[in-house]
Amino acid sequence: MEARFPEAAEDENAPRGPETMQRMQDMLHQNKDALSEKKLAQSQAALHQMYLMSVQSQPPARRLKGDLAQIIRSRVQRTLEQGGDFSGMDLTGADLSGMDLRGANFSQALLECADLSHSRLDGACLREVMLARCELHHSSLRECDLEGASLALAQCCHSDFSGARFKETQLQQTLFDDCIFDDAVLDGLLLRETWLTRCRFRRARLDSCIFMELTLPAPDFSSARLHKTTFMKTTLEAASFSGASLESCSWVESHAEQARFDGATLVTCAAASESVLNGADFSNATLKQCNLRQTPLRGARFTLAKLENSDLSEACCQGADFTRANLVGSLFVRSDFRQANFSDANLMGAILQKSLLGGARFNGANLFRADLSQAITDDATSLNGAWTKRVKTLPGRDGETV
Repeated sequence: MEARFPEAAEDENAPRGPETMQRMQDMLHQNKDALSEKKLAQSQAALHQMYLMSVQSQPPARRLKGDLAQIIRSRVQRTLEQGGDFSGMDLTGADLSGMDLRGANFSQALLECADLSHSRLDGACLREVMLARCELHHSSLRECDLEGASLALAQCCHSDFSGARFKETQLQQTLFDDCIFDDAVLDGLLLRETWLTRCRFRRARLDSCIFMELTLPAPDFSSARLHKTTFMKTTLEAASFSGASLESCSWVESHAEQARFDGATLVTCAAASESVLNGADFSNATLKQCNLRQTPLRGARFTLAKLENSDLSEACCQGADFTRANLVGSLFVRSDFRQANFSDANLMGAILQKSLLGGARFNGANLFRADLSQAITDDATSLNGAWTKRVKTLPGRDGETV
């Protein structure tokens, strides 16, 4: 064992939890006469930040057991009765399961490997708190402030983070299973090697977040507000963005088949680098200045959708449904619309140059001033009842006209 994993033998004697930070703090205090009060405070804050940032690369702290665990638990209860100020307190490995800790101040507290399952932390201040490797199962953290905290390697199952604030929170290798983030604020988060399974983000606000190389089963962003949020090399399985507002968001090398964007508003959003949106539902959605060039959108639904100055050029929209959609002035150059349904859609001024329209239905559609030059149609292409005044059909492909 030691031959194959020499570091395993060393881990037993390696510093754990906050030990390294505390040793360095002791050294600072031994030389505090050589430091100004401001410099001492800055050095202590830097040591705390170093611990927050590096915790996942060191051996885990030990869980407290037996009499010591009970002593610490009793101490926590007394502190609660005296106002609940745990700021800066070392509670590493403590068993706080099932406790009512609502409104407590845990700013910069040390809770690595603590058990907070079935606990109530609603409204608690958890700024810059160390929660790495902690257990948070069936816990309530509604309206918590988790700015600058570390939840690296934490296990969070069936917990409620509604209204909580996550800003620059460390979430490396954190597990969130069936958790609720309704009305939460997620700001500046890098979600990589993070597990988010069946989590709900209804009405949540996400700003400058990056979901990288993740698989997200059944994420629910209904009515959420997403700003400058990127899904990179991420698979969204049965995702819902129903009624959501997305601004300057992007999908890069990501898969979101069957995703729901019904009733959503997307402004300056883009799908790039072979992202896939087959079967996505954009019914009643509004897309303003969006770029879906070359995006697979087979069987997608745009019923009653409104596309303003958006670009679906070279997109594969075979069998897509644009019934009664407003597509005024949008770009569809070289797009594949075979078997697509544009019945009663408004395509006034739309550019469909060189697009594939075999089997497409434009029954009752408004094609006033639409550009269909060099588009390819076949006998199954239907224009029954369509308004075709001033449609541009020249030059035709190989001398033919539409």
